[in-house]
Amino acid sequence: MKTMRFARFLVAIVLCVLLRPPAALSEDAYFLNPGFKFGHTFGENAGFTIGIEVSYTKLATREKGGIYGVVASMDYCRNANRFKFHLGGEYLVVDVGPTLILEGESADVGIGVTPYFGLLLIPYYSHTFRFEKNGLNEMGAFLKFPILVKGPPFRIGE
Repeated sequence: MKTMRFARFLVAIVLCVLLRPPAALSEDAYFLNPGFKFGHTFGENAGFTIGIEVSYTKLATREKGGIYGVVASMDYCRNANRFKFHLGGEYLVVDVGPTLILEGESADVGIGVTPYFGLLLIPYYSHTFRFEKNGLNEMGAFLKFPILVKGPPFRIGE
């Protein structure tokens, strides 16, 4: 059972690395990206997962290399809330960081790993390694609304 979960996690990371978006700008651009999350959590407390997320990203020129940023999110699934603060980057198209999990009267912490790809509608897989209980697995999509804060206009296909 754990081998299958690890295999799915590994396949998701490989797919995200192969499908990473290109950077094609004349100068660096900075974006504020508010959004919503819709997914499904598997295992204990399984069910429909909803959430809100905001990220701040730097889309650097190809010469400088890639997309980098920070992510803060709040998720809800059944009787569990999750609060995440992650760092991310283009080369693995993955966010990694601490996660606080509140389930009923108890609290737990873990490390969340979320590979993803896309621009506006962003499919993702997430695994949270927990210190006290079994890990959490989740799949779904983000609906993000990038707002240019600084830099040249971003056009797809250039």
